[in-house]
Parts: sequence; structure tokens; C-alpha cells
Amino acid sequence: MCMLKLDFQRSGPQSSATQSEPHFMAQENRENSVLFSLRELRDIEQTRVRDEEEERLQQQASERQRIEDEKRRVEEERLRVEREEQMRVEEAERRRREEELRLQEAAQREQLAAQHRLEQQRLEAEMQLRRDEIAKKRPTWLIGVAGALLVAGCVAAFFGYRSYEENQQTKAELLEAQKAAEDARQELLALTAEIERMEQSIDEAEKRLASAATAEEREAVQKELTDLREQASQKKAARKRVRKTVDDSKSGPRKINISEACRKNPLDC
Repeated sequence: MCMLKLDFQRSGPQSSATQSEPHFMAQENRENSVLFSLRELRDIEQTRVRDEEEERLQQQASERQRIEDEKRRVEEERLRVEREEQMRVEEAERRRREEELRLQEAAQREQLAAQHRLEQQRLEAEMQLRRDEIAKKRPTWLIGVAGALLVAGCVAAFFGYRSYEENQQTKAELLEAQKAAEDARQELLALTAEIERMEQSIDEAEKRLASAATAEEREAVQKELTDLREQASQKKAARKRVRKTVDDSKSGPRKINISEACRKNPLDC
């Protein structure tokens, strides 16, 4: 009886451990499954956060590019409007100068014509007076005086014609100077526009240089940037010379002031 009881006591704990081992393994499997699921959820969350961050950065980059494009468009529009306004003002100034020159030339022609008419009238009156006196007295010395007056009239007519030719030459020189000034203004506008385009190219090249990934790419962009800067420097020097020409031409033709007394009696001027 005692032996049976002892055997039962010995076999009891071993049988209990054998029965609890499958339950422990099942619980461990469930814990592993839960940990795996948690890892999967964590990976999914990390992927979602990473995708959202990339999308946010991409949106920020797109917004910055849009703002830069809008600023560049506004600046280009502003420059275009300024160029058109400058061209309009210069065209109006050119027309004003041409009209002023035309009026001055017309006044000069009228003055010369009036002088010529008055001189002719005076000579004719003097010649008629001398003819009348000669008809009455017929002294020989009056013939010499009449000849001298005739010679004087011819000399006056010669100098009047010469003055007219000089005025015509002055007109041609002024028109040529105006044409050269207009060509210089057009060249100045073209150089300004070209310099603006080159400066934009320089800005883009500097950005590409900053983002270059390899030494070869940096070297190529640096060479391009150096060439662009050299060309821009040459264009700016040329623009400076042309601008000086335009500034010199803005003084315009010398204005001729004709007084009212000269208009009424040109011989007294």
C-alpha cells in the first residue's frame, strides 16, 4: 500500500508538467504573433509618415518653384512695360524735336525770303529813282552809282543764297544726328534686353553649380558661368558707350530764337 502511494506521488508532478507544456507553447506563439503584428503596424506607420513627409516636401518645392516663376513673370512684365514706356517717350521726344526743327527751318526760309523780297524791292526802288533822276539830269556819275548799286544787289543776293545753302546743310546734319541718336537708342534697348537675359542665365547657372553632384559637372557649369559673366561684362561696357551717345544726343538741336522785330523787318536783324 505504501509503495503504491509513493509511486503515485512520484508520477503525479511529471504528468502535470507534461500536460502544461502544450499550453505554454500556444501562449508563446500567440505572443510572437502579436509582436509580429505590432512590427508590421509600426512599419506601415513609418512608411505612411515617410510618404507624407516626401509629399509635403514635394509640395513645398512645387510651391517655391511656382512663386519663383510668378516673380520672374512679374519682373519680365515690368521690364517689358518699362521698355515700351521708354520707347514711347523717346518716340514722342523725337517727333517733338523733328517738329521743332521743321518750324525753325520754315522760319529761317521765311526770313530769308522776306529779306530777299525786301532787298529786291529796295533795289528796284533805288534803280527806278536813279533812272528818274538820270532821265531828268542824265549826269554821267549817276551811271556809276547805279552800277555800284546793281553790284551791291548782286552781292547781297549771292550771300543770301549762300546763307540758305548753309541752312540746308545744317538741316541735313541735324537730321543725320537725330537718326544716329535714334539708332543708338534702339541699340541701347536691345543691349539692355540681352543683358537681362544673360543675367537670368547666370542665375540659373549659379543654381546648377550649387546643386552639381560631380566634379565634372561642377567644372562644366563653372566654365559656362565664366563665359556668361565675360559676355555680360562686354555687353555692359558696350551699353555704357551707347548710353553716353544717347545722353549726348538728348541736348537736342540748338534752338534759334527769332524776335518779333526780326519777323516784321528782317533787314534790321
